[in-house]
Amino acid sequence: MLCRAALIAALIFPLPAWALSCPPASFDSDFRRTQASDDLYLIARGTLMFDVRSVPRHDPDRAGNPPASTDIKAFFKGSSLSRRGFHPGLRVPVTLRLRCRGHRCATPLSGIRYLAFLKREGDDYVITASPCPGMLYPEPTPDLLETAQRCMAGGPCEPPHRD
Repeated sequence: MLCRAALIAALIFPLPAWALSCPPASFDSDFRRTQASDDLYLIARGTLMFDVRSVPRHDPDRAGNPPASTDIKAFFKGSSLSRRGFHPGLRVPVTLRLRCRGHRCATPLSGIRYLAFLKREGDDYVITASPCPGMLYPEPTPDLLETAQRCMAGGPCEPPHRD
């Protein structure tokens, strides 16, 4: 009887604010969105470096949520993507914009490889990370890098289907 009451309560009452539903990451969707945008984006692969102590964390002992957005100074070193493929030599300071939704915040790692969309804001580049995946792909697979190159070259953006 208790289990049935718990099930009914779960169906009647909304999920707590900390529950977060995210669509799966989709390079294809991110690519199309950036191409349709008036903003300028650079797609790059490489290593993102920043001070991890700057990443906001939820403290359950403090009231309230972390800030909705936190900007951190970071550095991106790697290759930029053009219609002809990846070109080495990209070394740029970036702003890493970390988004939070409720108690959940983006938690990127410093020092690992990413496939990233770098948004041009004035003379600066901004990489946005959200608690929901997308726009920043950690440890990109060869298939994802291949997909990114095909998209940029005007080919199909869907990942290859492997049997």
